[in-house]
Amino acid sequence: MEDILVDLTHKMFFKNDNVKPLKIAAVVDSLIDFEGLYLMALALKNAGSSDIQVGNTQSQINFDIPNYYTFNRNVNSMGELSSLLMIGVNTRFETSILNTILRKHQLVRDLNYTVLGVYSNLKSKQNHLGISPKSLLKILKNSTEVTQNLVLTKGSSIFIGSEILKSKNGAILQNLVRILAKNLFLKTSKGERLGIIQGNTSSLIFNHLGIAPGVRSNLYIADVRDKKNDLLYSVQPYNLTSKK
Repeated sequence: MEDILVDLTHKMFFKNDNVKPLKIAAVVDSLIDFEGLYLMALALKNAGSSDIQVGNTQSQINFDIPNYYTFNRNVNSMGELSSLLMIGVNTRFETSILNTILRKHQLVRDLNYTVLGVYSNLKSKQNHLGISPKSLLKILKNSTEVTQNLVLTKGSSIFIGSEILKSKNGAILQNLVRILAKNLFLKTSKGERLGIIQGNTSSLIFNHLGIAPGVRSNLYIADVRDKKNDLLYSVQPYNLTSKK
């Protein structure tokens, strides 16, 4: 990270004024620290660029309000769950400790556990609704027994994975989840029962800092191969495709 910042500073202060400024972009993946990302975003901004993105795909997640991108729960509150709807989350991969806690509570009591998204064997009893967003609409329309289970229990909660919000319909999906959470009164005086599980720490740091590509950034356009960037920084890439 220090080398990148030095390189950026050099290009900012030692470029020829008669030459068109370089178009700089950055793609940052997992395991970056809070301070490092802040300094890099600041350096890019001073260089006249807002083209910085977490991971290979732009997320549609809303980071204007913390409740929309944080988990909002502690370990002890898991004991208050009576029904749970998980959307686009693989707890064994993203939050193994949460998966262990949920399995523990299923052993000692009857926890209603419903999953929407790609099926994964979580070693627990689960009602898998499939992968289609239409299942979420059925819950909203009260055309499935899952709605009744969520409504009739006082401790119902919704956990949604941040990775599913990277799809083209990510913004719509998040809005549907927020409507469902509002209908189920998941925000009470005792706390927030709608939580978003981040795939990695970098994603959470990006949201805390409110960093996203500018509205005119080519990083938004996944179908265009030539991003016309003069300089691209790739920090700890997990999977950087040719489209980037």
